[in-house]
Amino acid sequence: MDECSVCNTEIQSDEKNVKCVYCSNSLHVKCAGLSDSRYNKIQKGHCYYCSGQCETSHANSRKMDELLTNMKCLQTSMDKLNQKCEENGTNQKKTDDAVRKLSASMCELTKSQSDIKNSVEEVKSSQAFIAAQYEDIKSLHEDMKKDFAGCVTKVSEHDGHIQALNSTIVDMKKRLRLAEQNLLKNEIIINGIPKELTIAESTIITKVAAAVGVQLFSTDIERTLRARNGMILVEFSNSKVRNDILRARKGKSVYADEIDFGNAALPTSSRSSPNNKRFHTKVFINENLTRETRSLFREAKSLRVSHGFKYVWCNNGNIYCKRDDSADVYIIDSIEDLKRLRSSPRKA
Repeated sequence: MDECSVCNTEIQSDEKNVKCVYCSNSLHVKCAGLSDSRYNKIQKGHCYYCSGQCETSHANSRKMDELLTNMKCLQTSMDKLNQKCEENGTNQKKTDDAVRKLSASMCELTKSQSDIKNSVEEVKSSQAFIAAQYEDIKSLHEDMKKDFAGCVTKVSEHDGHIQALNSTIVDMKKRLRLAEQNLLKNEIIINGIPKELTIAESTIITKVAAAVGVQLFSTDIERTLRARNGMILVEFSNSKVRNDILRARKGKSVYADEIDFGNAALPTSSRSSPNNKRFHTKVFINENLTRETRSLFREAKSLRVSHGFKYVWCNNGNIYCKRDDSADVYIIDSIEDLKRLRSSPRKA
């Protein structure tokens, strides 16, 4: 059974659900906010995307497939050129064999001078014919050498084109990841809020912001989404509010039972024990990352152990790392950047 990516619960066989054609995330129809008519269309074969980013990524993936197809065509052309080079090599060998045979014939003519004296005119005619053939073969051989040199040049040019295409693909992947991350520049994720709280998400967010020293207004919050596990996704009306909260929470440890949510927000069974251990959970405030950025960030954290990087952090979707307080800061934009850092020697 699949797990709903919104409420993080298993989808039962009798529950209506949909699956994103790009990231394969499964969601309850209710969690996805789909109407019956939209659900029926999806059942008939219409594509479903769990977010605008997935729909954009799917379209970009198709474009990447077209680019790979063009690369395969270039590879086919290179194979044909290689075959032509092999054919030229075979023809050159045949030419050399013909020259050797011609030299053997002339040696035989030299050894039979007595017979040549009896047919001087015939020999002269034969020699003229042979000389003409030799010059033709020699000229053909020179032309074939030029053709072979041209083929080598074209092969080198195609190698350069393939390298340029590979570089373009890496750059396109990097641009796509940054573009998708830019769509989330106003969003944060809040974890650690007790599921039992019954107040509105906007009130919870306002209380959490106040706990780190940031005052929010009703117009600052654009939308909210809360999963069954208590995780809250918040989109603010502008990136300044979001950056203020992320900046303010640095160096602070906030716990749910230290935030004044109000006694009425707790279930009746918990109001007599506001310091219940179930509510002594640390509240985490982090920026919302795309799937690719999360994966790249997770890989970058391994540098702490493998290469002794003291700091690895993410800011505005950009991933940074630093060996120590006095070292230079490295920016990790792609998996190729990670490979270069891993190939560098580890400092003691």
